[in-house]
Amino acid sequence: MFKFNFTMNLPMKKEKLFEVITNFTLLKELLPDQVKECKIIEQNNNETITEELLKFNTYFGDKKITQRTSHKIINPDVIVNQTIDGPFNDSKLTITLDEHDDSTQITLDGECKIPLKYALLSPVIKKKYKGFCIAMLYKINNKYNAE
Repeated sequence: MFKFNFTMNLPMKKEKLFEVITNFTLLKELLPDQVKECKIIEQNNNETITEELLKFNTYFGDKKITQRTSHKIINPDVIVNQTIDGPFNDSKLTITLDEHDDSTQITLDGECKIPLKYALLSPVIKKKYKGFCIAMLYKINNKYNAE
């Protein structure tokens, strides 16, 4: 298991950023090399469950996995994403939004549980996972900030 924390200011209103990051099917568009499919399985007022087909390029070739993720909206400022089925079960990413004038501070607080099967790849997974999250924020800023 590894943990990480990352904070970034995006020049977007909190409402717009919240709208983008809670449109979970956009994952395929934001991370096209990693997320091959993302479909909503179940949805209610405070929780959405998605199923994702993920592809990872590893030293041993491409690896595809399917997982299910619960996305809970705690309030308009906090979203908790937790893997509920798949190899990285019980991994969690908490997203916190804090508006400051015309920008929003977004904090990612992650905890990734890596199964023994992938233990050798832990350093690579840690580096890539954090990189995916940061790349996604930059894409959100570049694509959706102008809208």
